[in-house]
Amino acid sequence: MKYMLGIDIGTQSIRACLFDETGKNICAKTTEQYVRIDHPSWTSQDAGKWWPIVTESIRAVIRESSVQPADIVSVGCCAHMHGPVPVDKNGNLLSGDVQLYCDKRAAGIVEAMEAAAADQCYAITGNLPSTTWMGFKIKWVRENNPGLYEKTYRFLAPKDYINCCLTGEFYTDPTEASGTYAMDWQTGEWSDAALALMGIEKSKLPEIAGSFEVIGTVSAKAARETGLGTKTKVVCGSGDFLASMFASGLNESGLVIDSTATASTICCASGRPLFHRRLLELKNVSGGWTHYGVLDAAGAGFRWVRDTIAKAEAAQAGKTGVNPYDYLSGMAEKVPAGADGLVYLPYLLGERSAGTPDSRGVFFGLHLGSDVGQMVRAFLEGVAFDLKRTIDIFEDSGIAVKKIYHVSGGARGALWNQIKADIYGKPLYTLKADEGSVLGVALMGGVGAGIYESPERALGQVFAVDREYLPNPANRGLYEDLYAVFCNLHDMAQAPFARLKEIQDSTHRGVAET
Repeated sequence: MKYMLGIDIGTQSIRACLFDETGKNICAKTTEQYVRIDHPSWTSQDAGKWWPIVTESIRAVIRESSVQPADIVSVGCCAHMHGPVPVDKNGNLLSGDVQLYCDKRAAGIVEAMEAAAADQCYAITGNLPSTTWMGFKIKWVRENNPGLYEKTYRFLAPKDYINCCLTGEFYTDPTEASGTYAMDWQTGEWSDAALALMGIEKSKLPEIAGSFEVIGTVSAKAARETGLGTKTKVVCGSGDFLASMFASGLNESGLVIDSTATASTICCASGRPLFHRRLLELKNVSGGWTHYGVLDAAGAGFRWVRDTIAKAEAAQAGKTGVNPYDYLSGMAEKVPAGADGLVYLPYLLGERSAGTPDSRGVFFGLHLGSDVGQMVRAFLEGVAFDLKRTIDIFEDSGIAVKKIYHVSGGARGALWNQIKADIYGKPLYTLKADEGSVLGVALMGGVGAGIYESPERALGQVFAVDREYLPNPANRGLYEDLYAVFCNLHDMAQAPFARLKEIQDSTHRGVAET
């Protein structure tokens, strides 16, 4: 039997999973991670912790599975996207403080680009300027830490840094390259024009290779650290979001995928960018483009609810041996649809495209009778309302949305699945294989190592629908009314959010981790 190793550097955890040829998860190791918040709009992570955790995790799955290292034929890695990891010529980390995808510190740089050359860049990259894109984060480093910029040999995306630790090679893939704001959407190559507009040197970026392409084998040094064999092949892999989309079968007309983990992405696919100003665009692992909207604080927001608003309830769940999220969802299930008129704007980490980086979280409609169950229900509904805005954009752009697959950690909650089906007004399905991104990237490794003759064959090993959730007609009118309130609140709040940011900038306190 041959085995495939998948590695996922997530915002809230690092996972290493070993799969057999049928796609069965043989053994897994998960280690919790934290986000550093130095400022309300800054989010980063210590990249210096990733490789030690990865090596320990790989050793653990080899030991616990009793699989021989020689039988692990491939490694695929994915990670949270758009974070510039600075390394020297030997792949050594130059700074562990890496901006995350949801970091908004480059907002001023983005605003300047919008004013100077937004349309020109839009035509080249298929996207509007956004704090999301890694190129603007690199630009921020150049302007605010020029010494680090000059020392950096390559800026690597997080999964590309792990690949470099495994192989000593410097590569990225089209999913990450399209997320730099420096790739020509038509050629799939770095754009000299886009790089010149941003003031970034092409030499600071790695070569682009296909997601299924083998970029090397495990080096002798990495083999000593991980326990893997030096003949194990390493593929280029992809960003976590696109790996999850691959494993979820994003290849049907009229299919939308809601991937709710730390962040939520809601997306569909076609052959080229849609060029809608409230959508973001990334290359698929197998060609074509994924069009999507993002909510940065979905699962992260639920974690915040657990650790702050519902701290006592989460502690009680722990005493009874119940998962805290299940416990809170049980409380929310006892609350009628609509949370008794409580509406939540879920922007604890700002917005990328539909609003601004200045957006913040808001509970609207609180009164003396409000309780934790209502607030949890309002949170779950608020996330769904925000994601519905993107579904509306898809349909306004001529895509007839027929069904929705709900994947990643959020799909494990039956209540949230039903709430989303009701608010979206579409059939919603969960999938039997729920490993998402780490499974997707492991399958990429299997294709690269020859276990599967094609990506389609790899996907065929694991793809199956688990459960169907149909919209409840009794909730349709109520949710339509609340959705209109939600959209109105969102749009009216943008000016106060901007003023609030100015105040926060002058009064922010220290460092926090979440």
